[in-house]
Amino acid sequence: MIHRTLRHLGALALLLAALPGQAQQIRLDPLPDAGPAEVEEARPVVPQQPAGPRLHVQGASPESRPATTADVLLPLRALEPQPGRVTSYRMEGDAPQAGFVLFLPQDFDGATLQIATQSSINVLPDRSQIRVFVNGRAIGTATLENFDSVRAVSLPVPPGLLKAGRNLVRIEARQTHRVFCGADASFSLWTDIALDQSGVRLGSQSFDTNPLGFLAAVAAQAARGQALRVHGTGSADRAATVAPVIAQVEVAFGGTPPRVSFEDYYSVGTTPPALARVAELPPGTSPPDGYEFRSGGDGAIVMAVDPTAYERLAEVLAEAVPQNGTEQGLPDLPPGRYVTFGELGFDGLQGHGRYIREGAEFRLPWDWLLLASQRAELALNYRFDTGLPEGALLLVKVNGTTVQLLPLDDPETAGQTLPMLPIRFRASLLQPGVNRVDFEALVPGDPPDQACEPRANPVFEVLDSTQIFVPDSPLMSRPGLGRTLAHLRQEGLSISENAKQTLPAGLLLQLAAVFRGHQGTERAPSGLDPQLTLATPADLGLIEGPLADRYSADLLHALTRVSAPAVATAPVAAWDRVNEGNWLSALLRLDRIAALPDRLREGVTSMWRGDEPDLPEWLADRSAQALLFQPDMSRPDRVWLVVGPRAMPETIVESLAATHRHIDGPMGQVSVLTGEGIWDSWVSPDQPLQLHEPLTLANARAVAGNYATTRPQDYVLVLITITLCSAFVAMLIAILMRRRRP
Repeated sequence: MIHRTLRHLGALALLLAALPGQAQQIRLDPLPDAGPAEVEEARPVVPQQPAGPRLHVQGASPESRPATTADVLLPLRALEPQPGRVTSYRMEGDAPQAGFVLFLPQDFDGATLQIATQSSINVLPDRSQIRVFVNGRAIGTATLENFDSVRAVSLPVPPGLLKAGRNLVRIEARQTHRVFCGADASFSLWTDIALDQSGVRLGSQSFDTNPLGFLAAVAAQAARGQALRVHGTGSADRAATVAPVIAQVEVAFGGTPPRVSFEDYYSVGTTPPALARVAELPPGTSPPDGYEFRSGGDGAIVMAVDPTAYERLAEVLAEAVPQNGTEQGLPDLPPGRYVTFGELGFDGLQGHGRYIREGAEFRLPWDWLLLASQRAELALNYRFDTGLPEGALLLVKVNGTTVQLLPLDDPETAGQTLPMLPIRFRASLLQPGVNRVDFEALVPGDPPDQACEPRANPVFEVLDSTQIFVPDSPLMSRPGLGRTLAHLRQEGLSISENAKQTLPAGLLLQLAAVFRGHQGTERAPSGLDPQLTLATPADLGLIEGPLADRYSADLLHALTRVSAPAVATAPVAAWDRVNEGNWLSALLRLDRIAALPDRLREGVTSMWRGDEPDLPEWLADRSAQALLFQPDMSRPDRVWLVVGPRAMPETIVESLAATHRHIDGPMGQVSVLTGEGIWDSWVSPDQPLQLHEPLTLANARAVAGNYATTRPQDYVLVLITITLCSAFVAMLIAILMRRRRP
């Protein structure tokens, strides 16, 4: 019996030995005071109480450790990530271009840049290609011919071009439709860049145990969709202390900060193995500087740190990243004088293709505010190509509103720089914070049912001598989410108890990294102490403020609604369509006559309160992943971010990170994050204005104009009162004069 049992155990042992990588293996990271000999002699014995970040459980055998034998892809990271796209970037239209960051641990010569793409079947390969630039220098082109799957092309990088730290990779695409030509055909052209398969491959030995090596390993790990693991007590209570390091990672990479998870000292390794992680040291084991970079037992770069040294470590990471001139930020436009595009950092704008949208973004101070009839001006210097088909147009837009329409089909002026064209527009189209001037061209196909012929010259070109003038304003502001978020700091972030139980622990840390180091421009002290609380729908009843008290049920419905309700429209009879333009039949329709009082009431209300609907009406047809709202306008620095049950944390972080660069961020008092990752905002008609400087004769007109535009009902009442008083005085004078007559 005993021999039979031994034979079975032996067979089982042979079977397990034949299955590599299935057994759990315990690995020990070196202790700060342990020498090499002591580490080699350490036994993998599990203590009853964890004493430090020494123990990791790894599921792969030593023979199959990819972290120490296989090459690692250092991926491209989009400078402006697209919502919902973590591992890919879509380039749409005839001539799109995009910027990416390639982060390297050291200078490299003889490297090969790998670009993986997949294109729409509508793309014509013979006339479609991408051109790749590294740090401003072209390194090669590739034909767009991958339609059924993602495939990669390798481009050699000239020696001396790739530097340690941030490298800017720019991809310019030219895409032609197979069958059609024109603005409509441009919307069916796209090419996806597979970011998790694009970049530079390096051996794992290229990652030094230093700050640059750690940052590069985090970048490669994030491209795989893996979170940066922080090993310690497993609690996220110290998320705020880790934020400086994660924020510095965001600054180094560009885009959005990586996902973070908090683990115990004893944890199971990931597959594939982690390339980088953080280990918090217990008391009494910290190195002299409070941090140290080591090589872990599984080949990962371990940043061992005393929990009190994160701020100092963030400074070390910042100093370690070389300044390669790839840092980008939006320019500030000073009001009150003409500023050229060149001064703002734009070398001119060129438009290629059939549907073109090129723009220039800039910032205005958050205490700039003009709401009345003041005029701004764009002094446009431009030219357009010869031979453009009839009907070609150029639309000039300010924050999405068309202010000028220009023909591009005039043969007499084509091909030459035109005289400066002054375009005056309402200054109220501009807003505090980020603004954008767009140049949108629509060029018909000629002919429209054949592939477009290549065009060497740009369709239009806006010169860097173009000027923009924004009139100065009194130092005024009104409460809104945009201004509060622009001044938000890591210290102002908190999380509710309900959110702690349901939301990912790393979400608060990512938000802290997003808002760390971004400061809104202001000409006077803002006086704000912004605070943002991360919450769940269960917290809506606990929030204090007029908006929360009155509309918490409407906010809850928007968060829990599966999709926006469809608006049912009754079918229109053919005979009604025939008589639709007849004014007499429209006048005699009983339904329109019955609705006339309501329409008059709505018209008067609109004149009194403005065109913005009430919040319940605005929320009725919206479904939200998450919502930002300001419950009390008298306390504009208190903001709540309520995360719905179907929300994707990555989309929330990406969309809020984009608010520092685009005009589509949260504004007003309530902003909902749609399923497409776009913030849709509601502005209260009762927004109060605040003046941040003394009222003088010089600014009185602008101040009065802002108040009259914001609260016209007050001025209507004043005018009515003055009119009635004047009429009463006139009648009194007339009566007295009549009595004096004989």
